[in-house]
Amino acid sequence: MADDALPFGKDRQPEYPETFNRGQLSRKDRARLCLKQAGKCAGCAIKPRYGWEYDHIIEIWEGGTNDFANWQAFGSRRDCKCHAVKTAKATRRRA
Repeated sequence: MADDALPFGKDRQPEYPETFNRGQLSRKDRARLCLKQAGKCAGCAIKPRYGWEYDHIIEIWEGGTNDFANWQAFGSRRDCKCHAVKTAKATRRRA
């Protein structure tokens, strides 16, 4: 098969979907964030019994950053559904 029969050249680079560096909070920053929120879920203001889930306030793909000010803590999925609801809404916006 000749090169000119291909719809692209041999040196073509593959195209990958856009990816974002989501970042993570350090242990110290996670503790600081929970204290900042007075130990309450950012969505429903309950005091979680089973732990925390950390999330960007403005999603990275929407132009948010990994700065500490752009993070919030939700109660774990065993405590409340706030994080799942926010994620579902963001997924619909992104689609």
